[in-house]
Amino acid sequence: YRQERFQDSELGALEYLLGSLLFPLRNALLYREAQNNALRDALTGVGNRSALDRALVRELELARRTQQPLSLLMLDLDHFKRINDRFGHSVGDDVLRQTARTLGNNLRSMDMVFRFGGEEFCVLLSATGHDAAHIVAERLRAAVEAQSETAGAIPLPVTLSLGLATLRDVESPRCLLLRADRALYQAKAEGRNRFCSLA
Repeated sequence: YRQERFQDSELGALEYLLGSLLFPLRNALLYREAQNNALRDALTGVGNRSALDRALVRELELARRTQQPLSLLMLDLDHFKRINDRFGHSVGDDVLRQTARTLGNNLRSMDMVFRFGGEEFCVLLSATGHDAAHIVAERLRAAVEAQSETAGAIPLPVTLSLGLATLRDVESPRCLLLRADRALYQAKAEGRNRFCSLA
């Protein structure tokens, strides 16, 4: 804001200060990037298993404190091994990336998507009771089934099996996850491309 030019000694001092700030700032940015990468699935860009574990603890505490419902969906791409065997892992990776995008595009900004492992994903639905989660599950199932018609990279129909569990009054994150997993296996046992819940 001053009107006169900086003197040489002042410019030297400013350069020294900027140089001193540059490396700590760069290191802080690199540290932040490393932390973010540690909680992201490298292939799909959604949260990874570690991020899911942290989010489950945090969201369960929040749900209990605010007395809001919380639901968890566990999703599995049906017969995914056939895609890899028939078209190769590169196409399988494309299917996983497109599925993660489709899930994210059909959820609220407050909902969270995680890659649980392999071809399994989890969706954490904050402030969402059983009936509303049922509607979300069906919307996601239909959206993934339709993605092969709109995404040219996917050479065959892709379907989802889904399991739903809604938080009980006294339940640990692990129990909620196990109930969603059991519901998922029930959906697969009943013919796949469907959703099941364990109340």
